[in-house]
Amino acid sequence: MKFAILVVIITMLALPAFAIEYTLTDLGRGEAFGINDLGQVTGWRPDPNGGSDIAFVWSKSTGFMNIGPSTGRVINNLGQVAGDGWVWGPQVGIVPLSSLQGFYPFSSGGINASGQIAGSLRSDSGTYKAVLWNTPSDCVDLGVPNGWSGWAYDITSAGTIVGEMTNGPSNHAFTWNVSTGLADIGDFGTRFARADGINDLGQVVGQYSPADVRHAFLWSATNGLLDLGTLLDWQSNSQAVKVNNNGLVVGWSMAVPSNPVPHAFVWSQSDGMVDLGLLGGGNSGATDINSKNQIVGIFRDSQNFEHIALWEPVPEPSSLLALTGLLAPMGIGLIRRKK
Repeated sequence: MKFAILVVIITMLALPAFAIEYTLTDLGRGEAFGINDLGQVTGWRPDPNGGSDIAFVWSKSTGFMNIGPSTGRVINNLGQVAGDGWVWGPQVGIVPLSSLQGFYPFSSGGINASGQIAGSLRSDSGTYKAVLWNTPSDCVDLGVPNGWSGWAYDITSAGTIVGEMTNGPSNHAFTWNVSTGLADIGDFGTRFARADGINDLGQVVGQYSPADVRHAFLWSATNGLLDLGTLLDWQSNSQAVKVNNNGLVVGWSMAVPSNPVPHAFVWSQSDGMVDLGLLGGGNSGATDINSKNQIVGIFRDSQNFEHIALWEPVPEPSSLLALTGLLAPMGIGLIRRKK
């Protein structure tokens, strides 16, 4: 009997590991830009009364809750939402974000569990400044060099920020933290690079420009640059937008050789770039991923209207679950390699 069990285990472990599969749910007209670990989603959707677009928070348990005008850009695990020039909390409502002399709030790129917000300011002359809001009234300049414009796009739980800066001819990715200040990652030997996302492990994702195309990348101080490629060929374009602490990367890539259009993707070290598809429309894109590997973004329908997209992992294959159930009474556990 023990020999038979051993044969079953060896056989199952010899099979190729399954890639994560996803289901796509249409949450209606609009776009989603952020999702937290509780599955709360934020973004914008049309005003049913015909007014300006509405910022929202959505979850499976509550449905849509309108929180104000414009767009919710990011959401943390406390349910706080940052938009362009404001932050919203369940208890306090909308609070405006402060600015620096000669500038006004332009965009929010990330918010962590401490309520720190990474984003950017804009001047009337069209220059941009990357900043950190420690609180809505405490705005800190990240120190992008004079003559450069800067944007901050994401922030970790410890307060490390990533973004991009440009002086016109060149675009560079950067990181920043309160201890070391701004660090110019550079352009990886090209004339364009931007850092869009960072996880708590220090993995950075974004877009850079090898040759005459722009590709999604994954970078860390330890391992350097990894080009994530595209869903088509080398001469196509892609962009990585966010990376979670499981190392899964999401973004968009050109797809479909006969009619190249952007498709949302998820990338992992084991499976590479996987097309998340769409629902009968022209294109799609992924904007955020949480620790449960739930993904949000946008897809367009056949009439080119934007829809809020929620991609969720399909549960484990039943064969492995059945094997786990078979072995558990015998005191034998089976751990499937996660992708």
